[in-house]
Parts: sequence; structure tokens; C-alpha cells
Amino acid sequence: MTENLATLINKRGPIRAIGVIGMGYVGIPAAALFADVPHVEHVYGFQRYSASSGYKIAMVNRGESPSGRGAGISGSAPAYN
Repeated sequence: MTENLATLINKRGPIRAIGVIGMGYVGIPAAALFADVPHVEHVYGFQRYSASSGYKIAMVNRGESPSGRGAGISGSAPAYN
């Protein structure tokens, strides 16, 4: 019972929601790219709260980039805690 990935995706239909773990140098640009993909309706970013990386949550919620690069994050995504 082996089916390749393309066959499974064709049976299921297009991917409409994607979760990105880690809102850092890789996660934020990846989430932005996924948000521009046709048929993707929701992109969720996950960031654990800790002393060393929890500050990113507040920054992303304010529309700022925690990587210190770029002009920030635009859009109307709801805040998360």
C-alpha cells in the first residue's frame, strides 16, 4: 500500500492551512511566502514563550520583525499569546 505524495494530495485537495513553527530568521519569511500561495487560506505561526525567545510574540503581534531586518510585518492577523 504505497501511494506517492502527489496522489495523496490530489485525493485530499489543496492545502488550505499551514503551520510554521518558530518565528525567527526562517519562520517569518517562510510564513510570508506561504501566505502568498493561491488557495492557502490561513498561515499560523507558532513560537514558544521562553526567556530567550518569548519577546518575539509581542513583536510579531505589533507587526515588527524580530529578526531586525526588513520593514516589518503587515497584515491583519489576529494576535496570539
